[in-house]
Amino acid sequence: MRIGILLVDEQVLVRQGLRGLLERHPEYQVLGEARNGDEGIRLAEQLAPHIVLMDLLSIPHLDGIAATRHIRARSACSKVIGVSGCTDRQVIARLQAAGAVAYVPKHRPFTELCHTINLVHGQRASRAPAAHAAVHSGVLVHQFHTHGLTECQTRVLQLMGEGKTSKEIAAMLQVSEKAVEALRHRIRLKTRSTNVADMILCAVREGLVKVDDPAKNFSACRVFPTSEPLPGLVCSATVKIKINRS
Repeated sequence: MRIGILLVDEQVLVRQGLRGLLERHPEYQVLGEARNGDEGIRLAEQLAPHIVLMDLLSIPHLDGIAATRHIRARSACSKVIGVSGCTDRQVIARLQAAGAVAYVPKHRPFTELCHTINLVHGQRASRAPAAHAAVHSGVLVHQFHTHGLTECQTRVLQLMGEGKTSKEIAAMLQVSEKAVEALRHRIRLKTRSTNVADMILCAVREGLVKVDDPAKNFSACRVFPTSEPLPGLVCSATVKIKINRS
């Protein structure tokens, strides 16, 4: 069976270019094109594509992250892959929290997009763990490690990775410290972490923390050797992060 694909991008040349490349492959079928988030949501409901290739920031009316959230809520069978020129880790983390299963920067080769489409389509369930990942220029591509974290839980995990305490996180999110502790507990269970160090390492692996940023070169660090890197992972052999247990 052919993989049905919906293209969502405001730039007609991008849509036409992707359609032309995809239609050279008999296993792909481009079901439609949308120029903004609203059209993408409507066409996803009408066409029920297997895959939605979604631009992120430049879409008018409704941005790609909000559109992704709506599509995942209304068209559960459609899986969203972000395809954009954006390299901001926080934006990509928001895309993941909205329900996207993968992200491929536009500067990567078309073959990587095809690999990601095939990998995502081959999943048996929308929350299956990622099989492959790669880092290029500090950006996670291919599949996210989907732990089923909510947007709020993802934000807490990111702040933990940045060295924030529960008290600091509570102040930033304007919630009680007790609520933050409950969120941390849920994150630990969902990521199958045994301690704070595991949770922060998860944040690093998810791309929520930019470890090579000089602004995050903490004075109190613990070094975790990446003895079992993910397949295709390109990064430093060690990761320095601050551990805050409070």
